[in-house]
Amino acid sequence: MLRIIPGIILTALVSTVSVFPGTDFPERAVSLSPSITRQMIDLGLGDRLVGVTSYCPDYGHRARVVGTLMNPSIEKILSLTPDIVLFSEEDSAIQKTSRIISAGMKCKMFPSNTDFRTLCNNYIDLAELFGRKELGEHKVKLYNNELKKISRRGAMTAVFLVSQRPLVTVSGKSYIGSILEDAGLKNAFQGLGTPYPVVSAEAIVRTRPDIIIVMNEGPAFITELLNGFSFPAVINRRIVQISDENIAYYTPSDYIASVKQISAIAGSRLK
Repeated sequence: MLRIIPGIILTALVSTVSVFPGTDFPERAVSLSPSITRQMIDLGLGDRLVGVTSYCPDYGHRARVVGTLMNPSIEKILSLTPDIVLFSEEDSAIQKTSRIISAGMKCKMFPSNTDFRTLCNNYIDLAELFGRKELGEHKVKLYNNELKKISRRGAMTAVFLVSQRPLVTVSGKSYIGSILEDAGLKNAFQGLGTPYPVVSAEAIVRTRPDIIIVMNEGPAFITELLNGFSFPAVINRRIVQISDENIAYYTPSDYIASVKQISAIAGSRLK
């Protein structure tokens, strides 16, 4: 799940994370990433989940909530006697992953998702971990075919804000930056060096975007902040909000849904 918190990449922990050994596949899994939970359900593995975070919308009858995304309970996880604990690099910096590992539980951390390709690679790795590699590869092929059908290229320049206070945008190094590109938009901050850089209102004005897309909060604040400036997004009233129902999650199906949603937003604003 997307969390814009400056995280430390846990490179020191990666070498200590144990992948489930042998030929037996995990039957009892705890997922500390809402995105991994959604991928498990998409792969028909919901019955393997015995623990999830409170952010998960649908986690099946077997799973128990082990705490929030930012504060999972080590005691609750241990009480579920999982075969494996799953988490992602995006979320791990704000979780108690070092304590979970030191408690002796077998864990698997999936690398960051930066685009559709890396997302699909992680999806297949998850499927393989549970003996569903063939299914994972088949579904990825279908998702890739669907993305090819809906991907487009356009001339509109966009600013995407994941936060308005402070102003946090996305660069070409981010997952959302990849979605913008597939939706046919030119990212105004494509070339910045960090995935989710903090920018100023002046920097936004200088890019003269055709559209500004915001999430997590309505457009009233940024509209007021930029009131009086003269560039296409302001002149044509193209400051819009996107739902976080899909774009906040790292799954192939949510990626496809986000591309469709942003394409629809951009298309409707051109009329």
